[in-house]
Amino acid sequence: SILFNYIIKLLLLKKLIINIVYNSIFIIINKLIKQSIFILYKEKSTVEELGYII
Repeated sequence: SILFNYIIKLLLLKKLIINIVYNSIFIIINKLIKQSIFILYKEKSTVEELGYII
């Protein structure tokens, strides 16, 4: 099974090289193969932007 979860309202994290600020984490967990993926994103991202990230 695959699970999705969000962690929001975190302290701001700025990537210096690409100058983007993140404040949330999108988590995808695949329980079948025991794999987790953590994706940084901005809380105000649109559905289209999240779809592009995934």
